[in-house]
Amino acid sequence: MGKSAGPSRPTQPDDPLRGIVGSGGSRVSLDAATRAREVSAPTADDLAAAERAVVLKRAHR
Repeated sequence: MGKSAGPSRPTQPDDPLRGIVGSGGSRVSLDAATRAREVSAPTADDLAAAERAVVLKRAHR
């Protein structure tokens, strides 16, 4: 029989994120991160569409 590479551990829901979120330093410069944040901000059209699509329901207390 073949030997395993080591003891297996249960898969955690956040395992795929471990490759991009770690304790090391960021690989993205501050300028690049700031620009990405600005580019990904919702536009006025995005906000208007969200206002039309979202329905809030209040629970009676």
